[in-house]
Amino acid sequence: MDAARRELVIPNEKGLHVRAATALARTAGRFASQITVARGEERVDAKSIMGLLLLTASQGTTIVVEAKGGDATEAVMAIGELVESGFYE
Repeated sequence: MDAARRELVIPNEKGLHVRAATALARTAGRFASQITVARGEERVDAKSIMGLLLLTASQGTTIVVEAKGGDATEAVMAIGELVESGFYE
């Protein structure tokens, strides 16, 4: 089983708000791997919009994306691109 991990900083002014969390969950949902997002000790399923919102990740917050599965590397890369783009806002 493949595994991938990446630290990312939330760049957009509104942080991980509803629209951004929805985009992240949809991106994660395209992959079969189990994907989590962590902020400090809190870890949530990246495919759960509510879980992502509960992280309360504001601008400048560091999150850790981890994936396990056959497409783990691709999943982490896609989420990294999304976050680094500021969720295309």
